[in-house]
Amino acid sequence: MAQPSTDGTLDFFGAQEQAHRKSGWLLLYFALAVALIVLGVNLLVTGGWVFLLTLNEERSSLPAGAWWSWPRFGVVSGITVLIIVIAAWSKLEEYNQGGGAVARSLGGRKVDETTRQPAERRLLNVVEEMALAAGVPVPEVYVLENEAAINAFAAGTTIENAAVAVTQGTLDSLTRDELQGVIGHEFSHILNGDMRLNIRIGGMLFGIMALAILAGGLLRGMFGGPRAAYPATYSTRRKGEGNGNAGAFILVLVVVAVGVYVLGQIGTFFGHLIQAAISRQREFLADASAVQFTRNPEGLAGALKKIGGWSQRGKLTEPKASAMAHLFFANALNTQWLGLMATHPPLKERILRVDPGWDGKFSRPEETRREATKPPPIPPQGEPLNPAQMVMMAGAIQSTSLEYARRLRQTLPRGLRSVGEDPQLSRFALLGLMVDREFGGQRERQLNWLLQRYPDHKFQLNEVVQLVDELPRSAHLPLLELASNALRQASMADAESLREELQHLAQVDRRVDLREWCILTIALRRLERNTATPPIQTEVPPVAGAMSRVLSRIVELDQSGDRSAAFRQALQGLYLAKYLQYVPAGEAKTDELTSDLESLRPCSPPMKSAFLQACGRAIQQDAQITAEEAELFRALAIGLGVPMPPVIVQ
Repeated sequence: MAQPSTDGTLDFFGAQEQAHRKSGWLLLYFALAVALIVLGVNLLVTGGWVFLLTLNEERSSLPAGAWWSWPRFGVVSGITVLIIVIAAWSKLEEYNQGGGAVARSLGGRKVDETTRQPAERRLLNVVEEMALAAGVPVPEVYVLENEAAINAFAAGTTIENAAVAVTQGTLDSLTRDELQGVIGHEFSHILNGDMRLNIRIGGMLFGIMALAILAGGLLRGMFGGPRAAYPATYSTRRKGEGNGNAGAFILVLVVVAVGVYVLGQIGTFFGHLIQAAISRQREFLADASAVQFTRNPEGLAGALKKIGGWSQRGKLTEPKASAMAHLFFANALNTQWLGLMATHPPLKERILRVDPGWDGKFSRPEETRREATKPPPIPPQGEPLNPAQMVMMAGAIQSTSLEYARRLRQTLPRGLRSVGEDPQLSRFALLGLMVDREFGGQRERQLNWLLQRYPDHKFQLNEVVQLVDELPRSAHLPLLELASNALRQASMADAESLREELQHLAQVDRRVDLREWCILTIALRRLERNTATPPIQTEVPPVAGAMSRVLSRIVELDQSGDRSAAFRQALQGLYLAKYLQYVPAGEAKTDELTSDLESLRPCSPPMKSAFLQACGRAIQQDAQITAEEAELFRALAIGLGVPMPPVIVQ
């Protein structure tokens, strides 16, 4: 289990690496479960085969291979494994479409970004605030309208295609603080690499359940109709000769189907044990992260207490929820088998870890449904930033970042407050961020090009660019995240058109400066539609050149001193030092950083951690962090696929 560091910050890279290791154990558990199912099916088929043979022959004269035959074993095993693998693969392919596909499969309805329904608006605001504070794209949000229990989940294969879903009971019963605690818990799963692991568990469990589903269908087909196959054949056998073997065959088929169904249920039982073995400790980690994110243990504890006081607890009515029970905030299954199959730790234990002074009494949802009015949070003040701790900020949510995100919309000019809800406004805001801040030839060429491209929206475009100009530098990346959220739903053609527009604005003067590169890198990453996860790169030599060029470009920010020595100083004590070499000025170009970062995205979590630490050291060479340097560091992290919260500097 990933542990908090000495300063209380959870280790994002350690959690990612642990999730990767657990994926290996998951494959082993799955293989063992499949092996047991294959053995059981072979025993059933062999027993049925021997029974049919003994109808016409003496047991002592059974032919060789009646009890054991390698060809029969191979055929039965192959068919069984094929059914399981195809079922698991098809379900994983469905889930790989993103968290929205998982939410829809469980009956979820996507919440419209423009909704004015108070409970849904509050939910969207809480999710948006958490995403902005974490430095990740705002996930899609779903509501399971037919579920009265209090529960929630996060799903997806990457941070970019994540979705958060809550039950209707959660919307109706929790206060804003309690809802924030639940959403903070789910964001821990998004940030700590749990989602992809959970998707794999769900797909593999569905594969294990496939035989039970098929056998159940076969039995319903035999006995479900008024003239089902088995009764008809049985009655025919009683009326005439020569039908005894046919009736016996149907009888054996029924027995085998029942046996396979039982085996499937046993497989499902072991599948739920796999769920429990892998997910329980991750739930404790997610609870701890939620408290760290929100700095409000009462919110999370209050939600858990209401689940305990609710007659349905977290149990869902959707049958498909069984295979995905490990995703949920609370246990969603009806049967726990004395706790063996519980996918979550006991509620009392979770509450006591969050609220050690708890009196042991649960609360009814209706008792505290009215939400207390709290004064607005105090806006964060700029504090000196310790660059050595920047890497440890990855995957964490600072209290100042969460407060800033909560107030962001209110602090935006009125003309920008609908960014994230209005696609056209969001597009213009994103384009406005790419317009040069200094008045001159480049800015004029950019604006003229935009006005020619949008002749029917000249007034709005000019207004948006002016409003963006007036924003402080620290608001640029949060505004980018808000705008990207609305544009993620655009068609492939519109998304590609926007990407081309952003790249054109950045290259008007045939060069890309660092400010433009930061905005462009994050925007293109957020608009990316290909969320396939490449194999993890664990060896340094294949990516040493890209690392060297990126780090050299950062060292160049300090215009004084020996850059080669600064490069070596940034790598001192890191295992990467023996692989990387300084690339002289002029050879490490800014516009090449994009392709270099692309090649570094598959790097393992330890490699990314060490590399970002070197980048942080390079940035602090002059003993101070400017807003531009903090922005660059954040763009580097996001370009690598590492969530990085806003870095607030004076």
